[in-house]
Amino acid sequence: MGAIRYHHHDANPFFATVKARSEAWMKATGRTRYGGWRIYLKSAFWLGTYFGLYSLLLFGLVPFPYSLLVWAGFGFAMLLISLNIGHDASHGSFSSNSKVNAVFSYVFELIGTSSYLWGIMHNKAHHGFVNLHVNDVAIQTEPMLRLSPDAPLYSWHRWQHLYAFPLYSISTLFWVLLKDFKFISKQKIGPFKGAPHPWYQYVLLVGTKLIYFGYIIVLPVMFSGASLWEILLGFLIMHLTMGITLGLTFQTTHAVEETCDPKWAKAGEIDNTWAVHVLESTSDFKTDSKLLNFLYGGLNSHVAHHIYPNISHVHYPGISKIIKEVAEELDLVYIENPNMWAAALSHIQYLKQLGDPKTARMGSMPAVSPIHNT
Repeated sequence: MGAIRYHHHDANPFFATVKARSEAWMKATGRTRYGGWRIYLKSAFWLGTYFGLYSLLLFGLVPFPYSLLVWAGFGFAMLLISLNIGHDASHGSFSSNSKVNAVFSYVFELIGTSSYLWGIMHNKAHHGFVNLHVNDVAIQTEPMLRLSPDAPLYSWHRWQHLYAFPLYSISTLFWVLLKDFKFISKQKIGPFKGAPHPWYQYVLLVGTKLIYFGYIIVLPVMFSGASLWEILLGFLIMHLTMGITLGLTFQTTHAVEETCDPKWAKAGEIDNTWAVHVLESTSDFKTDSKLLNFLYGGLNSHVAHHIYPNISHVHYPGISKIIKEVAEELDLVYIENPNMWAAALSHIQYLKQLGDPKTARMGSMPAVSPIHNT
């Protein structure tokens, strides 16, 4: 089957209006789609924080058990450099220079993951097919979790609202240890099936994993004076912090009770324009918060990110205002929770709805899954 198609519905001017107003706003304020000095300043701050905390751990400057707090902060900083730096770089919005984007995208390797696989899983399979079961890798969590009304329902899902966040807490540990190897062993990722992965990506993946575990575990054991079990406990706490924060940031932007189920017209076809599908499948939280934008790389303005993934997140607060205005004018769904905690509660309610056989939302996705060539 060919690629999933979205209806054009020319009578709906949502994307054209948002595009025109956003471009006018950026031109009037002297902005380009890149991060400019703002992104470099943020990068210096977060990388400085990251390496500063690492230095405390490497040289044992904070004694155990207080060092565990440093490990937690280090995990938080590790996630934030990926959200604020690697995320923009992988979308090509960090810099107008493609080589600079390529260099900064290696932040993912610095935190133990693969920028190459991220580009396929996130940039292609997630952004192109938001909340579409089988196609969107971000919601492929079966059989443990049911994050889509089109996913199969199992008896244990009735409890998923209780065990989801404990699972999220180990998600980055799973990612570093197994997930990258699992996906690079596949020729098909989400809806994309193409040529085998280049041989050098296998070499790079193994090599960068070894470097990661070397500088995260081996070097602190050698230089900090801490025992191996203290370092491993800190490593675990680091990942628990990353996993919970990642779950709060990403799952609360698509899997909430207010989002609409995909409108399937027939196999391989969504009865919506792409932009309106994104609008109905995505949730923001407190888009006017400068602090959240600074912390989470603009992902609280998630609709803006999906409409404009090639524009740096430093511009999202302004674009979010435009999206909100246009959606209201056209009487379209626009979802924004007042804060992250309200979004987290909505996510828990969504999990409860999808998991309880009495209330489970059941989708209408055709049985045939489309395949795309990479």
